[in-house]
Amino acid sequence: MEYPRDDEVPGTIVDLQRVHLMATSRKPSVRMDLIPYTTLDAAPELPRADLPPWAAQPPLVIEFGFVHIESSIQRVRAVLLSAETNVVSKWRILHVGRKRRPPLEIGVTVREDEDFRALDDKEAFSFDISEGELHGPSRDGLVPGSSVRMPKWCPVTPALPKRLEHKDQDRFEPRKVVITFKPKKNEVYKCKFRVQVDEGRSIDFICRGCGSYDEEDDAMEYQEA
Repeated sequence: MEYPRDDEVPGTIVDLQRVHLMATSRKPSVRMDLIPYTTLDAAPELPRADLPPWAAQPPLVIEFGFVHIESSIQRVRAVLLSAETNVVSKWRILHVGRKRRPPLEIGVTVREDEDFRALDDKEAFSFDISEGELHGPSRDGLVPGSSVRMPKWCPVTPALPKRLEHKDQDRFEPRKVVITFKPKKNEVYKCKFRVQVDEGRSIDFICRGCGSYDEEDDAMEYQEA
């Protein structure tokens, strides 16, 4: 930076000053949280030899369970997308196809055999919204008794106290994405999807469900007398 001593005198001496600047470059960062469903989400598995603690985390598996092919009620699950940085995150959901290979005769586990035989039909899973923008950081809360912060998926009832709403309150709320499972055959469906974030790290997740012809898998609405 130059500071002239006298502008009226040509060729005057200027004072030089050097300023050291420091900046932080941030990229869009999006996290995905599955809204729990008690009857579908299994208990945490025991540590596995093929997935040590230092290995990369496997994709999130969203379980839909058994659904009747002609069910009158749709089976839905929901996830929350949150922005972890103060950068606008542009995202969209894409299907990651895989080649269907025949199962091996010997030397495969039950999990591998399922991957070989499962149908990779992206039309079986539909999303109410497949792209959008997130303004961050998204609002979250501290889980009681721990140091983990999680987004809130339960609406606050009027009986609980809450602060006054801001005009931009919804701008920093996590985005809720509803996934619907519509099977056409009585087979296992297993599809891999990706939340692609522009200039950021993508998130992979797997949707798994099974079509059925059993009447017990056809959930019907009923009302108590």
